[in-house]
Amino acid sequence: MNNQNEKEFANGVVFEYPRQGAPDFVIGRLSFKRDDMIKWLESKTDEWVNTDVLKARSTGKPYIVVNTYKKDDNAPQGATQAPQQVDTVVDEIEYPDDDINPEDIPF
Repeated sequence: MNNQNEKEFANGVVFEYPRQGAPDFVIGRLSFKRDDMIKWLESKTDEWVNTDVLKARSTGKPYIVVNTYKKDDNAPQGATQAPQQVDTVVDEIEYPDDDINPEDIPF
């Protein structure tokens, strides 16, 4: 791809929304045209080919594009990383009401 804003479509794969009457747990269906998909994958040099399923603004139809995001190794520490989870010790939290017991909270 020459232009960074230009989308590269995943060749040989199609995403479709569930058929009418499908169970709620069905998110959608991927269909692979084997020969086209193999030829397209063989043209790739990375070990992983990441894709995103997007929805067309005009038609609402799903389509699959290659996710070309690359981590910037020169970015400041933490700039491209997900926030780390912090463990909280319940005994150190100050509650606005003395009647609140953290063990009584259902979540």
